[in-house]
Amino acid sequence: GNPGAEPAKQQLISVLNDDPLGRVRINAAGALWALGEPTAQLVVKLEPGLSDHSQYTRVRTATLMHRMGKPLEDLIHIYDEALDQPSDSLRDRVMRDVMDFDEKPPTLEPLMLKAIGDPEETNRTLAITALQIMQADSPAVVAALRHATKDRSEYVRAAAMSALSQLPDTAVADRREEDLLRAIKDKKANVRA
Repeated sequence: GNPGAEPAKQQLISVLNDDPLGRVRINAAGALWALGEPTAQLVVKLEPGLSDHSQYTRVRTATLMHRMGKPLEDLIHIYDEALDQPSDSLRDRVMRDVMDFDEKPPTLEPLMLKAIGDPEETNRTLAITALQIMQADSPAVVAALRHATKDRSEYVRAAAMSALSQLPDTAVADRREEDLLRAIKDKKANVRA
């Protein structure tokens, strides 16, 4: 975004229009956006990235387009498909992008419920953290958090207990005490804490 980068605009536009790699085009679009190029023009150039052969490119395109103002509802299917993939790094990218969103609307709840079942503990923990930030308290969320309090990962268990403890009383009724008492007996100190 530094004004000193202005002379690079023409090269960046050329890269955005012509480079065969989606990841390169995404970076060029992001640089042009930081340099003040009109968002509408950049979004048009980015659109093909949503159907790129690379799932990673599709995710990164969706993330940049969302940051540029495209509604998350129009892009959520990209993230949902990526969470079904066997690539740990791809699923990790989805979760890190979601955590970087300025807002976490209720639209993300089904996606985060899916991520609570991710094989990677970091992704499960991030999903719980996102639900906590969203203050999601639907019966499905409460059930998923309760299940996560029994996760094999102490970090997931601790995150689940933290999220449960901050839900409104109406969401957890009288079972929260049972969950907390179980956590006090956990073998890991950070869960007990």
